[in-house]
Amino acid sequence: MRREKRNNITGYVFMLPTIVLFIFLTFVPFVYGIGMSFTKWDGFSDPVFVGVENYIRLFHDNKVFEALSHNVFYAIGTVTAKVILGFAFAFILNKKLRGVNTFRSILFTPVVLSYVAIGTLWKWMFNPGQGLINSVLGSMGLMSAQQPIAWLGDEKLALLAVMFVDVWKWLGYHMVLFLAGLQAIPDDLYEAAKIDGASGVQQLRYITIPMMRSVILTNVVFCLTGAFSVFDLVMSMTSGGPYRKTEVIAKYIYDTAFGSTGKFGYSTAISVFVFVIVLCITLAILKAMRKAEENES
Repeated sequence: MRREKRNNITGYVFMLPTIVLFIFLTFVPFVYGIGMSFTKWDGFSDPVFVGVENYIRLFHDNKVFEALSHNVFYAIGTVTAKVILGFAFAFILNKKLRGVNTFRSILFTPVVLSYVAIGTLWKWMFNPGQGLINSVLGSMGLMSAQQPIAWLGDEKLALLAVMFVDVWKWLGYHMVLFLAGLQAIPDDLYEAAKIDGASGVQQLRYITIPMMRSVILTNVVFCLTGAFSVFDLVMSMTSGGPYRKTEVIAKYIYDTAFGSTGKFGYSTAISVFVFVIVLCITLAILKAMRKAEENES
């Protein structure tokens, strides 16, 4: 008993630096931000308490909901693509194939690159006049040189282009998470299923997916939070254009806080509002997954 207590104390001592960093770098700024959301502050003069005025104002701000609509569209597209493609690549690269480690490394490489570097690279590739993509399409006869595709200048294509780059960057990360989950499934389950005559599709449906439910949920939550906090990629590729068609909520918060007006209190209120939205969606997903597990059991 005394030895177990000593081990617990040792564990808490090792956790202490992380806890202290979390409190001072995450919890305290979060609480301070909530307090700031009830003030009017330009970053220079003293904050003035205005109550819920900032929250009332954001519900009448059309630009907030316009930006949020872009984030919702962004989330639906990127979450779906990252989860499906990440799982598909992980499933394929979990096989004992020749050169599988090389393919895993290639897919994971974009993850370690910075958003700014990737945004600058793809901005050049999407360039209508000198970009690689239009050059390839032109050489294949799929595009006229007189009418190049303005990927980042077209209102309908700009956000889709940014979403494509986001999926390309993070696909390897989600593939690794799925790969870890697949390798944690005991081989005995598949061997027993084969003996019972289960096909590959049946093994995927009744063994792989149910055993991967927690990993799938983790990937969905990561993708969701990333979709509602995307900023660097949009800033480096489109700066919110054309005509605000790629203006996401993080970009609008940045412009509100650091623009000519310097509305730090109002921008913080928008941040808290977005946090509540993402939290509610995440809790709803957790509840739905838990209910599905209870129904199956």
